[in-house]
Amino acid sequence: MGEPVPVTIKFDEDRYNEDKRVFVVKMSLPASWAAKPASKILKYYVKKFNENYPDDPVDPAKCRITIDRDRTIIDLATPVANAVAPNDELTISLDPEHELHEADLHEAALQDKLPPPKSGKASV
Repeated sequence: MGEPVPVTIKFDEDRYNEDKRVFVVKMSLPASWAAKPASKILKYYVKKFNENYPDDPVDPAKCRITIDRDRTIIDLATPVANAVAPNDELTISLDPEHELHEADLHEAALQDKLPPPKSGKASV
């Protein structure tokens, strides 16, 4: 990675559509980041994200990066040059092992209370 690498980074939040925060960054990763761990991308993005949403900041320690083209989760220790390719679209999301949104937990509880679907043929 001797030259800057253009990427698009966005945030995917497990919230209902009306609550989702949208923040897309199109940038060229500097050549100087090539040997740095991929966590540098995450920390940079989260810093910018939190500047836009200071009332509800995101903790980078609770996030992960996914490459959109194949849904690969990037190991944050991997050097940037090995982790991303030019024009990759990356998604930052909350690692589900760390946090579940209260509304999602409530909806899951409601789903558990629904009667099981009836077996047999569907009526037309």
